[in-house]
Amino acid sequence: MDHLAHFGLSDDPFTQHPLERLSVELPHQRAALERLHRAVAQGRSLAVLTGEQGSGKTTVARALLDRLEEELYEASLLVAMPGSLERGAFLERALVQFGEQSPGRRRREVLARLYERLASICEEGRRAVLIVDEAQLLRDPETLEEVRGLLNFEYDDRLLVSLVLVGLPDLEEALARCPALRGRIDVRARLRDPGPEGTRLYLEERIRRAGGDPGRLLDAGVVECLHRWSGGRPGLLNRLADNALYEAWLRGKGSIDVDEVVRAACDLGLGPAPSEPTGPAAGDTVGDPHASEATDTAEATSEARDGADAPPPSAGTPEDPPPGPGEPEIEPLDLESEDDGLGPLLEEVPAEGPPKEGEEEEIDTLFDRLVDGG
Repeated sequence: MDHLAHFGLSDDPFTQHPLERLSVELPHQRAALERLHRAVAQGRSLAVLTGEQGSGKTTVARALLDRLEEELYEASLLVAMPGSLERGAFLERALVQFGEQSPGRRRREVLARLYERLASICEEGRRAVLIVDEAQLLRDPETLEEVRGLLNFEYDDRLLVSLVLVGLPDLEEALARCPALRGRIDVRARLRDPGPEGTRLYLEERIRRAGGDPGRLLDAGVVECLHRWSGGRPGLLNRLADNALYEAWLRGKGSIDVDEVVRAACDLGLGPAPSEPTGPAAGDTVGDPHASEATDTAEATSEARDGADAPPPSAGTPEDPPPGPGEPEIEPLDLESEDDGLGPLLEEVPAEGPPKEGEEEEIDTLFDRLVDGG
């Protein structure tokens, strides 16, 4: 693509496709991978990995799958979809993941077939491993009980399967609804913010593997800004950096500036949108994709440059604009003031309670008049 060649890149450094040549393992991801691999290698029954959206959970899950040698493990990755693990379906899906055809939804037959398959793997001298991605969808109590039941499968005093659940933080809430299953967790890992230094290492390595020069494309201020808007989550970081890179190309620049990061963040809905120019500025070339665009509002740019360590702006209630020329200032209504003019009105409202004597007849007469249209 033209904009990649403009920056001396032979590949797209921020693609969302899981390309092995661009895969970068951050320190906290490597630590999570080691914990999960240790759980499986030692024959533990249940390991759990949680993290925010885009934090790299799937990257860790696939790395774990790749690390498990076929000679030692029968490993499979099950990606849960909404509705795919409904009541009674988990064990059937597990059976299919281990290469067997499901006999149907009859629970007894599914259990028998699954046990036979897992026992056969054990007799081969291997260990069955099931990795479930998007496991926060395991919400149904009966499904959670099926998961717990799977962990109870034994053969010659050996547990037949290691289960790795990978999901959003909601997974912890789902497990809390099944204390018996939560009590079976042997290893727990969480993916957290890698910090600005981790973000810098990630971005530089991606650019380097794509044939580019990180020192040319990024500076410390840009890295701080990218981290501040993305929280260091690789998925969001890739999208933000990709859009900022394209914005820099549109403006004919040779590197990413803070202005481009701010504009990209606004376009992705991560912050307030910048004001749009009303027309071309002096010296701009209309229709030229490399022409200089109007900069973002001075407030957004100043905040990005001078407050890289501040949290991203959050949407709030805008302040009332000042009155225009000739417009009177409106005094706010003081609801706590005794002299607010509402006292007489409130005093005229009758207190609630049953009608007094004689009022029932008046009410009935008024009702009849309304019904008759009188």
